[in-house]
Amino acid sequence: GKWYMPKKESIRRCIMDREANHNYRAVSAGGIYRGAYQMNRGLARGVSFMMQKEVKKEMGPEAVAVVKQLRKIPTQQWNRYWQDRAFWTIWRKGKGKHHWRTNHRPCY
Repeated sequence: GKWYMPKKESIRRCIMDREANHNYRAVSAGGIYRGAYQMNRGLARGVSFMMQKEVKKEMGPEAVAVVKQLRKIPTQQWNRYWQDRAFWTIWRKGKGKHHWRTNHRPCY
């Protein structure tokens, strides 16, 4: 998607390591945070709405139907493509980095 930043891949991989040890199926101990980027349900649903317009433009209505379906699926069950795309959409050139607090071992 338009938010993808190849030069920031090392940051994405670092965050994924810190959050879920690179496990796209991860679920936090309390069950609140899920997937490789440990998104809570509100963030996951919100990013699906954020992705919808861009996905429609790039891939058409069939892909929009997939994005809408993501809202009903636990984040750790999203495939890697959608979890990574969600990360970049939230990241938004660093404006969304506050969603991942890795202060004790920063990735930035």
